[in-house]
Amino acid sequence: MKRLLLLVILLSLINVGCKLAKFDREIFSDDQSSQDIDNAVADGESENETGTETETELYDKEIFNDDVSNIDFNEIDTVPDVEESGFCGDLIINNNEVCDGGTKECAEIDSFVFYSGNASCKDDCSGWDVSLCTPIIDGDICNGGFFVSSQANIDKIHLCREITGFLSIKKTYIDEIDLPVLETIGHNFTLSENHELKNIDMPALKFVGGTLEVLENPVLEFFHVPLLENVSNSLEISYNGKLKSFSMPLVIELSELKIWNNDDLEIISLPSFVGVSYDIFIVDNLSLLSFTAPNVKGSFRILQVAGNPLLKSLELNKVEKIESDLFVNGNTSLVKFSMPHLVSIGDDFELSLNSSLQSFDLLLLSNIKGDLTIKDNPNLPQIMITDFFDQISDRDGIEGTVTIGDNGP
Repeated sequence: MKRLLLLVILLSLINVGCKLAKFDREIFSDDQSSQDIDNAVADGESENETGTETETELYDKEIFNDDVSNIDFNEIDTVPDVEESGFCGDLIINNNEVCDGGTKECAEIDSFVFYSGNASCKDDCSGWDVSLCTPIIDGDICNGGFFVSSQANIDKIHLCREITGFLSIKKTYIDEIDLPVLETIGHNFTLSENHELKNIDMPALKFVGGTLEVLENPVLEFFHVPLLENVSNSLEISYNGKLKSFSMPLVIELSELKIWNNDDLEIISLPSFVGVSYDIFIVDNLSLLSFTAPNVKGSFRILQVAGNPLLKSLELNKVEKIESDLFVNGNTSLVKFSMPHLVSIGDDFELSLNSSLQSFDLLLLSNIKGDLTIKDNPNLPQIMITDFFDQISDRDGIEGTVTIGDNGP
């Protein structure tokens, strides 16, 4: 409407200019002399004195009444410049507008506050309506994954009962961590490279939906998860130089168990542990005295118990099958090794460098599909080794190379 009024005014001004130009041509193209013009003006003045309008007055009246009689000049005064700014609702962000229509992912608005959802632009374009956004901290539910590297991060998740994503506590300079109500971690849980961390207490934790890793915490002494029942993937406890004991009394199954290079670790206790889908590695724990997992049964892929110089006994009395390799070597204090229900080994079997070993019980073993190596066990009686070899040979046999030597008398 405002643009239309401007156009009307412009056309009217053009019309006025054209008529003035015509009037000038008519006056100055007249063949009459200047005296005639003066007389005409004088005549006009005398007529005007008698109340009769002159030709000029009539022409002016015609010009300024033509085409503009209906224009409200008060309204014209309010017409803005042609280059006027936009307005909320034109789908273009103008002036002080934060948005103009559309939606935006909540996490893009503030990734420290919102986890998921989409926000719509407010009706006045002043910002985003976040009423449908899912917050990261929603009561005691903490949505998404959390990287923790400071005490401030710990404080943020201190009252989380559930973390729906991962939890990574890494490279902090904290000596003690307490997460008193945390029950569930939806994905991986990593505790690593915390060079001042001595204690971590998670008394309510029951479920880890991925891998649990406790790695390279050089002064860690205490890792407390007494109610942990389920770790959906693998468990690894490695390179924690001061950790003295590790216990998970309620854990039943894992996909893989790795406990290695923990110099001060003395006790591993998994009393409810039934088994793994893949591998068990108990390796290079220089102070390990006891590995207790009396209920491990069934089958798994690899078992390696090696480089634990103080370990005295290894008993896995319910395991029936090793699908790949079985290695028991470098345990210099090992006296007894027992797997009485083991029937078959899918690849290699090595029993070596166990300088204190006096006996082993593999009474039901009937088949080794790979190599058999029994050597460098100076206290292991030769007669026991011979009987074992005859036992296997009389059953399904040994399919690979046999190496036996440097054992006891």
